[in-house]
Amino acid sequence: MKRFFMILLCAAVLLVCADRLIGLALQRWQDTTVTGETGRLNWVLHEVDAPVVVFGTSRALHHYVPQVMADSTGLEMANCGFEGLGIMTNSMTCRTTTTWSWTRRRAMCRVCAAWPGCAAATAC
Repeated sequence: MKRFFMILLCAAVLLVCADRLIGLALQRWQDTTVTGETGRLNWVLHEVDAPVVVFGTSRALHHYVPQVMADSTGLEMANCGFEGLGIMTNSMTCRTTTTWSWTRRRAMCRVCAAWPGCAAATAC
């Protein structure tokens, strides 16, 4: 009986260690992805450095052209729209990006003000 519990304990420890190692490897791969929707999300969360940021679904992605907006307003713009994502996912992205600098938060307030509960709209 004692041997059974020792084997069970060793198996549980081995399983927890394997789970942690696999989780760390998968998290690293996800964080370094540069293609597809995951790569676009990484770009939005870590690399966007524009004073004007547009969030939204595919409508925002296809209808707001950053170069045209930059030419007409004189401000650099980033289009952070995603294909097929709803208001909940965009609200999450909006809340996550409130850690950005104050300049970006002010620009986001104009974009997110219509979204109830958006942290960027209430942070200004």
